[in-house]
Amino acid sequence: MEAIPKIIERKRNSFSFETLNNDRFFYENLLGSIHFLDEEGSSLKEKIDCLDTGRRDFKFKEDTINNRLRNLNTLVFNCTENCNLNCGYCIYSGQYSSERRHNSKNKMSQRIAQKALTEFMSSTIENPHVMFYGGEPLLEINFIKEAVAYAKSLTNREISFGMTTNFTLAKPYLDFLAKNNFLLSISLDGPLQTHDEWRKDRKGNGSFNRIINNLRIIADRFPEYFEKRIALSVTLTDPTKLIELNEFFSNTELLSILPINSQAIERNFLQSKELKANFSPEKMTEAESQYWQLAREYCNNLLNSNEPSHFEKSLFDMPLYQIYSRNTGKLRESIIPQGMCIPGARKLFVSCSGDYHMCEKMGDRLKLGSVEEGLNTSLIKKSLSKYYKIRNSVCQDCWAYKECLSCAASAKAVTNISTKGQMQNCERLEQMVFTGLSLYTHLLKHEKAEEKIISYFKDYETVEVKNG
Repeated sequence: MEAIPKIIERKRNSFSFETLNNDRFFYENLLGSIHFLDEEGSSLKEKIDCLDTGRRDFKFKEDTINNRLRNLNTLVFNCTENCNLNCGYCIYSGQYSSERRHNSKNKMSQRIAQKALTEFMSSTIENPHVMFYGGEPLLEINFIKEAVAYAKSLTNREISFGMTTNFTLAKPYLDFLAKNNFLLSISLDGPLQTHDEWRKDRKGNGSFNRIINNLRIIADRFPEYFEKRIALSVTLTDPTKLIELNEFFSNTELLSILPINSQAIERNFLQSKELKANFSPEKMTEAESQYWQLAREYCNNLLNSNEPSHFEKSLFDMPLYQIYSRNTGKLRESIIPQGMCIPGARKLFVSCSGDYHMCEKMGDRLKLGSVEEGLNTSLIKKSLSKYYKIRNSVCQDCWAYKECLSCAASAKAVTNISTKGQMQNCERLEQMVFTGLSLYTHLLKHEKAEEKIISYFKDYETVEVKNG
């Protein structure tokens, strides 16, 4: 049986572990250094025992906020809270005690959209990106068309547009989407049986065939657009199907060229017993075995200068890049969280009622202003301070805090953010850092591995479908 990486010991500021080939490594996060624990490790042990255990507070520079607000990047419209599907795991399905439910009443007016766009365009220096979110945004296609036209009327600059969509309603609108070069994130969770188990319409019918048919049409009609502007959003409803999913997306000709953004089920506040059963201890043991099997294949592809599959990339590119690109040799007294958005740096979310929030994942939490009053700098500072206090109370004794991709959405409680909310996600966030370290150290044991990693990430941009 092939080795599965495992944690040996956790300490504040340091961490030791076994990697894919049973080598033992030590990582310390003060300077970001990684050491091979060979048989003559006594001198290193002395260094480990002497590691600085002082606090490193999480802080943000208040003057950066005003700079960010003068150069906004991405505006996200929650154009409707309605959806034509009733997916069993959707965070808005009613299966979560902390989130709103889909409804047909709340949708955005053109007045709100135009006020937001006017302010947004006046605060963007270059490359503005406007996105549409829901519910299912294509239920409000007329709203989207008017918003696109209005945005274009405000500037001569090129504007990019994006959308998160289940794509079942797309057939009549494919020309519009392609003509306006929409970046589409299309929800597709795997082969027919896997996808249709959870992604059904309100009559209980699966949605797989409708999505595939629409993808075939757009691939035939607009092949270049299909290859460059469409990505798949894959929710891992059953963690024991990782190998099956990799084979499906790699071997299905229509889908094999499309980038993938995979994400786990949101299990905090989940009430569905049926869905929780997919994450039993027995299933998670099997999932771990499949996860590291794919990690080994991913590493072998890199070492042999082969391109990993898009599904493998969705699992492992970000963790590996996070460790590869880490800051080393710099000891700082304070830390800026790696995954945290300062509003305007990555996205700004507009609710149906016209309130501003950090992103679509926050719901009604941490209001930052509105289209009527504008962005409220004091609310932004208050929100960031609240989150940083949570990180200071939770993360001081964690070895992974420096590379952790936690953000305010990681600390969601029922109505706000909280220490308890943050702690519910610590295991998942730690796993990402652990995965990155395991991949990186495994690769570096091979000849010319560093050159190949550098080449692989040469043109890499942080993989994030802009609609989340």
